[in-house]
Amino acid sequence: MQQLGQIIQAKRIDRSLDIEDVAEKLKISKRHIKAIEEDRLESFSSGAYYHGYLKQYLKFLQIEDIVLESQTTQAELNICKPIIAQFEPSFLLVVFSIIVSIIIYYLCSELVDTNSINPIALELKDSASKLAKI
Repeated sequence: MQQLGQIIQAKRIDRSLDIEDVAEKLKISKRHIKAIEEDRLESFSSGAYYHGYLKQYLKFLQIEDIVLESQTTQAELNICKPIIAQFEPSFLLVVFSIIVSIIIYYLCSELVDTNSINPIALELKDSASKLAKI
């Protein structure tokens, strides 16, 4: 039984296309085109790239009788974890955030203490404007 890459390569050769032509038309690198034709799944950073490029390539070659779900399994693909899942805040980031919070709290409390911002006056002003609307 022929491998998927061999089928694709044979179809490309039948249509007298070079790898460079296919790469230019599909906007996929030549190394990815070669990896698809050689069934080298490990060349892709994730299964999503492989499946996306493969679907695009099959559509370009007008190969419609291949079901992609049965060709590969998750175990065959090099699936990467999302970057966010690997993120852990560093100790310095936590300390910096706490210090910035303390500074902001201190500045706000000083503004209130020096009557630059009078919370009672603000409440009275809001109440007066509400009464004026009635």
